[in-house]
Parts: sequence; C-alpha cells; structure tokens
Amino acid sequence: MQESLKNLNQRFEKPVPENYKSAWEKSGSYSVINHFLKWYFVDGPKLFSKMIQAILIRSYDNFSVEYLLKTFFAPWKRDVATGVNLSLQQKFQIWSWNLVSRFMGVAIRAITLIIGMLFLATLALILYLMYFLWFILPLIILWLLILGIFNIL
Repeated sequence: MQESLKNLNQRFEKPVPENYKSAWEKSGSYSVINHFLKWYFVDGPKLFSKMIQAILIRSYDNFSVEYLLKTFFAPWKRDVATGVNLSLQQKFQIWSWNLVSRFMGVAIRAITLIIGMLFLATLALILYLMYFLWFILPLIILWLLILGIFNIL
C-alpha cells in the first residue's frame, strides 16, 4: 500500500522548471545567513544607491534648476508691457515697468535657486549619511550587544 502511494505521488509530482526556481534555489545554498549577508552587503547597497540617485534627480527636477538658470533674466511671469505710438513719458513708464519685472524675476529665481541648492545639498548629505550608516549599523549593533553582555556580567 505504501509503495503504491509513493508511485502515485511521484507520478503526479512534476519537476519545477529551471526558470521558475528562485535565486535562492538556483544557488544551491540554503543558508539564510549567507543570503542575508549577500543581500545586506551586495544587493541592498545597489538598490539603495539607485534610490538615492532617483531621489536626487527627482528633487533636482522639482526645483527646475536648469530652467531657472536659462530664464534667470527673463521678466517675472513673462509680464512685458508694449505699446505703439506712445509719448516719451509712456515709453519710459513701459521701459521702467519691464525693468522692474526683470528685477522681480531675477530676485525670485535667485531665492528659489538658493533654497533649492540648500535643499539638495542637505538632502544629499542626509542620504549619503544613511548609506554610510547602512554599513556601520551591524558593527554598532554588535558593539552594543558585547557592551550589554559585559554590563550584565
């Protein structure tokens, strides 16, 4: 009876195709510690560096640094006054208004660029500190465990 059940199970079990096996199964090593260490020191940092790059690029694009630099001396909101057959006083008023509009554009774009660059520098510093902390954290945990054990004894 046992023999027939084994044959029946073998007949209905299909081997898993190679492309359906996980990376863990393909490696031939089922050590959880090995896979964790590989993930923590190889795969995790790769993913984390890609995330850092994506966050910095997205932040750079959100502040439109290139566009702000290209249009640095353009009038604010493209607000330009024009006129035809105007007196000298009206031409001077239009010219002065256009000049004020350009100065407003320069001031607002300069403030936005300064804030954007400060934000990007701070963000990059924080992200790279987190990346460095990723590698140092196991050593900190190990040191705290050893310190705790010696304090108990």
